[in-house]
Amino acid sequence: MKLNVVATGIAFGALASFGLAGVALLGWWCPGYGDAFIAAVSSIYVGLYNPTPGGALIGAVFGFVDAFICGAIIAWVYNLIVCKAK
Repeated sequence: MKLNVVATGIAFGALASFGLAGVALLGWWCPGYGDAFIAAVSSIYVGLYNPTPGGALIGAVFGFVDAFICGAIIAWVYNLIVCKAK
């Protein structure tokens, strides 16, 4: 069974997008929540990701793009392995 590369990328991207936006919004609503996670992610996204609604939007966009690319690569490699096994 082959995976759809685009659909897998979208699924990974949506999951990361909702997760990053959710943590940022929870950190905004409950100060102190997820501070270590937010600091780690903001070091990857050049400090643009912070616990504010704007930071949640930026984290959602960057997270979607990053996870889409990773999910597409994972599906593509999986499909290569499956085709070789046949």
